[in-house]
Amino acid sequence: MATVALMPLVKLDSDYLTLGAVLIALAVVFSELAGVFVNSVPPEISTPANRGRVSGTAWAVGYWGSIVCLGLVLVLFVMPGTGMLGITGEDGWNYRAIPLFVALWILLGTLPLILRAPRHAATAPGERWNPWQGYASIIRRVLRAVKEEPVMLQYLVASAIYRDGLGAVFSIAGVLAANAYGFGAVEIIVFGIAANLLAGVGVFLGGRVDDRVGPRPVIIAGRTGIIVLGLVVLAFEPTIVFWVAGLAICLFVGPVQSASRNLLTRLSLPGRETENFGLYATTGRALGFLGTAAFAATVALSGETRTGILGIVIVMALGLVAFLPIRLGAAGRAAAAARSGASTA
Repeated sequence: MATVALMPLVKLDSDYLTLGAVLIALAVVFSELAGVFVNSVPPEISTPANRGRVSGTAWAVGYWGSIVCLGLVLVLFVMPGTGMLGITGEDGWNYRAIPLFVALWILLGTLPLILRAPRHAATAPGERWNPWQGYASIIRRVLRAVKEEPVMLQYLVASAIYRDGLGAVFSIAGVLAANAYGFGAVEIIVFGIAANLLAGVGVFLGGRVDDRVGPRPVIIAGRTGIIVLGLVVLAFEPTIVFWVAGLAICLFVGPVQSASRNLLTRLSLPGRETENFGLYATTGRALGFLGTAAFAATVALSGETRTGILGIVIVMALGLVAFLPIRLGAAGRAAAAARSGASTA
């Protein structure tokens, strides 16, 4: 939040590029660290039978909250002219003020978790730590997972591939909209609002499907839907196809994200959820170049921005191929089916 609040210091000048890049990088790091703990909370506030619904509803609230935030940004800062707040557009201040609003939004959104999340005592109070110890700890944790949780480790690698594809869907959508379809700033924001609305609906319903059939079918179906719709956007050039198929993709992204989190909680040994979500974030960042690199490579080879969609589709397909052979057992099935299978065994 503090890093985001500092972003208005970045002026519309190339001399401030380094400062902007550093602030964005720090914000991503802090966001990932926060995500580790947020993702490890569901096992403590849900049961195996309703964890899909709880996870899906949480994702949906996040998406719908983004809609409200985007809508307020659009009205208060962007249109008409410089927005209802009347902040001058001189030196880009109507845009540079947006991070202050976002920082306040983050604070209000995280306060309930800060105040009411389950609390645990530190396992090593007062122990000194440095980054080198962190890397050593990651290596030790991976080696232990090879022996004790090999399926979980396989899943982390496979999910890191397709999760990067999922991230690229949202991060590159704006680039496609602007460069390939000529969207202006207002159109991009409207598209973002519609995308988050449908993503919220998709993940809200997907969480309930997760409870009924298990996370594995949801992940497979969701990624298959994204791949097929991505190929549709690639095959047909009209802008209306991008609107329809692009927004339809958003219906599948959320369920895959939510079910992926739920599946990791099921694969984790009791008490290791936070550690495993740390690895979840680490593997995701280690392979975090795949989606953007594939997009850039296909654009460079073809000379056309729209063909970059193929790169994202390839990454999603590779993630699906890596995921399918993993023997998830009861963790990939619905909680009720897993219990009945255990009782008859």
